[in-house]
Amino acid sequence: MKTKLSLITLLICSIFTAFSQITLPRASPSAEINQTVGITEFNVKYSRPSVKGRVIFGDLVPLDQVWRTGANENTTFTSNTSFTIDGKNLKAGTYSIYTVPKEGSCDIILYTDTQNWGTPRKWDNSKEAVRINVALKEVSKNELLTFSFSNIKSDTASMNIIWDTYKISMDITVPTDEIVLASIDNVMKGSPSKSEFVTAAKYYFSIDKNIDKSLEWMTKGMDDSKDQYWLMHDNALMLSKAGEIKKAKKMAKKSLKLAKKAENKTYIQKNESVLDEWNK
Repeated sequence: MKTKLSLITLLICSIFTAFSQITLPRASPSAEINQTVGITEFNVKYSRPSVKGRVIFGDLVPLDQVWRTGANENTTFTSNTSFTIDGKNLKAGTYSIYTVPKEGSCDIILYTDTQNWGTPRKWDNSKEAVRINVALKEVSKNELLTFSFSNIKSDTASMNIIWDTYKISMDITVPTDEIVLASIDNVMKGSPSKSEFVTAAKYYFSIDKNIDKSLEWMTKGMDDSKDQYWLMHDNALMLSKAGEIKKAKKMAKKSLKLAKKAENKTYIQKNESVLDEWNK
């Protein structure tokens, strides 16, 4: 009898164990998006609810109430550097994204507490890192809630939240130049390699920082023993910007000659183009 009871108990336990191992798909699948802006890494983790024929804003998501901006766990927004939204500087870190849909617009809130399932039981205004109001734009229908980045430049981007036929966007600025210039200063305090001199020179030139310093570093970075026609072309552009047109032409002609020898069509065209311009 004891043996039979033991077998029955074992069978029941096996059945429950089997059921506990069943994995079902989430109604709102999880998603993650990463985007680099300049040298800043952004990450958004969220769950994607579907429209399923429902009225979204004003019904499923009430107006004038804080919404978790997704489903399940907190939707989180992470940056590995400081950044700016609507003129307000924010620290690197992870924030919850909440929204408050309104008639024709929407508040976007970055909240410092990320350990809530949905919205906090008690809202704490002191935990609002930033709150901005943006226009609610109409777009083509999107069944699943979608986060995306657009208008990406070296120091700015827009983060978009799209669902149903609505879209809201948050404009972000990152301190790319500040971070890069600090790293250049740090490298230059040591013993820079030739490639580091070139990298620093080209970056200074690209942001119109200091043409004299760009030329100084480019000179230190170029290797006279090598036919570096691509660097000669950059050096010619720097010389032109510094007002040294004769030297710029001479450098471009040297670059052109070596580019032809290497049969590099790209730099042949680049040098011919600037020489034509400077000879006008």
